[in-house]
Amino acid sequence: MPSVRERIGARCARHGISPLDALFFLCVCAFFFFLPLRTDATATILTMTVLAISAVRRRGAWRVFLDNRVRLPLLAFAVFICVAFIASALNPATLSKFPRVLLWGCCVFSGVALSLCVPHHGGGYFWALFLALAASFAIAAVFYGYDNPAIWHDGRLKLFAMHPSRLGLYASACLFFLLYRAIAASGRERGTALVGALLAFYILFSTNTRGNLLMLPLGLLCLGVSLPGRYVKHLVLAVLLCAVLGGGILWVKSESFVGQRLISAVTNPLEDATFKTRLPIWHVAWESFKTAPAIGHGYQSYLEEHAAYTREHGAMMRERFGGYEAKVKQAHNIILGRLVETGIVGTAAFFLFYCVAIAAAWRGPRSNRWLLAPLVFYLAMSMFDDGLYRINDAFILFVAGTALGGLLQTPEASRSAPVPSRYVA
Repeated sequence: MPSVRERIGARCARHGISPLDALFFLCVCAFFFFLPLRTDATATILTMTVLAISAVRRRGAWRVFLDNRVRLPLLAFAVFICVAFIASALNPATLSKFPRVLLWGCCVFSGVALSLCVPHHGGGYFWALFLALAASFAIAAVFYGYDNPAIWHDGRLKLFAMHPSRLGLYASACLFFLLYRAIAASGRERGTALVGALLAFYILFSTNTRGNLLMLPLGLLCLGVSLPGRYVKHLVLAVLLCAVLGGGILWVKSESFVGQRLISAVTNPLEDATFKTRLPIWHVAWESFKTAPAIGHGYQSYLEEHAAYTREHGAMMRERFGGYEAKVKQAHNIILGRLVETGIVGTAAFFLFYCVAIAAAWRGPRSNRWLLAPLVFYLAMSMFDDGLYRINDAFILFVAGTALGGLLQTPEASRSAPVPSRYVA
């Protein structure tokens, strides 16, 4: 009778991976599982990176990171990291926060490594995120009571995430994956994915995060474009189910604060209170960028820049915007956030990497093309919120890395790294 190790090795071999690759994938799943559970992702990112290094080293595949297909975007991200370090070193108050940028680099590297070492992952790590969302929802409903204030924030669902906006972001990213699987899969997986998509949409809608909801149609459009034509009608049906669910919830809650909050953002966005509070923040970000346009003020420098600017120009801010928040941590715009922190050079390098990753999702294997949806959606949603201020949002950089790594999934690359025979029973 084969031992446990031999059985594990045989099963991994059938999938063309080694047990180390499988362990790496499981760690990626752990990273995604803990995203909506009020955790700091630092430990899982570091563990995931160590396993990624080990998996790449076992394959002897370091040279692929110099492949022409991924060299430019990876070099651009390396430039971004260097600029962020220089800017932070020149502004010592921000230097202690710089290690988080290195964690971003770890996510990019691990994403590329996953597509290299587990080429048929198909974004399966999103199942772990869905499991966390579903388990959170079930535990909250059964043990807390669905109306318990502990899982709500000002009438907006947060479950066990840090904030409703974070829960909404994770539900959105998971929704794209589940819709893709509901369309591309068959049998029991298709049914599970469809039910999961409805639950993810319900959670997203209940968070009442307007940036996510307003940009959701763009993500769905990208998902539709990435799918083969024969699948589009299935996507339309799934979207209609979500629209009916959302319309029903909005109709029931139309007179509540939450309902009015969402309706105002759609019917009169320029007069919406949240939009008006963003204007002075964006103004300060732009003015701060102009004082250090080349390489910026260092990572997470906006808090101090905002405080310094409003102290000096408070009267003008009150006259122009009717008021402003005294303490703001981030620029609430991914472009302005990078400009303040890393100037033109760092921002150009960052968005060169990100835009090439979007193009890679489109040009890569068909099983990766659905990644176009979460990547474009995140960029659009981040016009109103610089989510990369939070370490858990580095998951999108991992996703971008997997899209880039998909470009390396050629038959030649697959044959160059066979599974060692000792793993086969």
